[in-house]
Amino acid sequence: MTNVFGASRYWVGGASGNWSNTSSWSDISGGASGASVPVATDDVFFDNSGSNANPTVTSLANIVVASIAFTNSDVIFTTTTTQTTTAGGVISGSPIITLSAANANIQIGQMVSISGTGAGAIPSSSKVTAISGTALTISGNATTTGTAVATLTFSYSITATNMTLDGCKVSFIDVVTVNNSLTFQGTDPRVILNQFTGGRNFTLGNGNAFTLTGNSSTNYFTIANASAYFSANTTSPLSVYFDPTTKTFGGLGVAKGNLILANNINTARLMVC
Repeated sequence: MTNVFGASRYWVGGASGNWSNTSSWSDISGGASGASVPVATDDVFFDNSGSNANPTVTSLANIVVASIAFTNSDVIFTTTTTQTTTAGGVISGSPIITLSAANANIQIGQMVSISGTGAGAIPSSSKVTAISGTALTISGNATTTGTAVATLTFSYSITATNMTLDGCKVSFIDVVTVNNSLTFQGTDPRVILNQFTGGRNFTLGNGNAFTLTGNSSTNYFTIANASAYFSANTTSPLSVYFDPTTKTFGGLGVAKGNLILANNINTARLMVC
């Protein structure tokens, strides 16, 4: 009989194992193997139990589960075929999550929370795509051997329905699109635009209404290099705070709507459609 409510599946495949083998899964943390392979309604846990820490997980088929939680365990997903990992929520406690070149996409649905050491370490060949209804919450500064560092860095493209920065400074290197809302909250949240290749925009909106909350003279957008692009594409008028120290952008664009600059910036290109 199928469990329509889903089950919990814990990785017990050791340092290296195959996702599709029942020997890799238990129904309790660190328990005996032999549980069924996770299905779309199941919640999956990599929790650093016993000899199961920091595994390399091989899969020859697409992974579709309700959620994946990583707790104190770095996980490498590898495959010899083009593969997509789809999960209702990827919750990163403090690990590094790596996708192989062939496994270049991770699709996120519902709620995603990313925080802690190496949270932004999915390689630039990967793409994080938010399924309709997704909320991406980024919280907490990254740590290296217990020492807090300034920012979390995301080197892959992100599309999210809603995004929340909760007391952290986040550097984005690739294309970022936030469709419905962006919220700054907590202590000194910042968006750092660090797109080294010109034209990789950080865009607010997808042509419809957009809500920007908590953006202020202390919780603002700033840039790490002059190639960064910022754009607005929304029917909602937006008043946007940038770094109080005047910076030079690669480009500032308004595809739709009204963009009010709350402080001074310099831009190499101004694009109004």
